[in-house]
Amino acid sequence: MKNESFTLDKMFVLNALISLENIINIKYAAIKVLFLCFPLFVISSNVSSQSSLTTLKFADTLHIFGTFQEEAGPQSCDFIVTNTGPQPLIIKKVVASCGCATSGWTKEPIPAGKTGKVTVVYDPAKRPGTFNKTITVYANSKPEVSILVIKGEVLPRKKKK
Repeated sequence: MKNESFTLDKMFVLNALISLENIINIKYAAIKVLFLCFPLFVISSNVSSQSSLTTLKFADTLHIFGTFQEEAGPQSCDFIVTNTGPQPLIIKKVVASCGCATSGWTKEPIPAGKTGKVTVVYDPAKRPGTFNKTITVYANSKPEVSILVIKGEVLPRKKKK
């Protein structure tokens, strides 16, 4: 009876080891699949994100307002952008370098070969002197970021006597 119990314990341990080995083999196989498939996933997601990229060209990236009086009020200009790529151009956001400039832009996708615009308004109130401001445009393009520049000089208000 004692010898029979010992044999059952050995068989139990042997079965447990075989089960453990099967679990390890399954985990090892899963890890292999993960390591083999992950690079393919990364490559395919990178390719699909690149395929939605396009290219763009601004007619001008610099606008010089020149010299104007502060009391002339806000000054605006339009930067015309052409979608030079195969995919629709989507301007995601436009950010001015300061609070003195605001912007608006074509919100709907711009088809290949068509144009849109980025409108920039500079407010000279209480800002006499020269200015040189940047406007950053983010789009689904390569490169993703485009920089626009506005420059000018604001003459101060004439003091009342």
